[in-house]
Amino acid sequence: MTEQFGLTGVQLTVLDVLDLAPGYVLVPTEWTLDFAPPQGKAGSARFAQTYVVRCDGDRPQILLYLSHERVDDVMRELGLTG
Repeated sequence: MTEQFGLTGVQLTVLDVLDLAPGYVLVPTEWTLDFAPPQGKAGSARFAQTYVVRCDGDRPQILLYLSHERVDDVMRELGLTG
């Protein structure tokens, strides 16, 4: 992605951490990706994703995530894909 689309920066913002059940949390996030592609227009894309994380072991484990946007639509809007 870095070379093909000109990815120049990534920022992850954790919006909240909500208890689901003992040892499990729901984590809504927002990813901001900055692009300066060789062709197409430079810009930023924001993606909301929510993670279900298990926290009862040595380290947290992501069990699933839900993307709230269609990544391909956002990439197309920036002229990064056809």
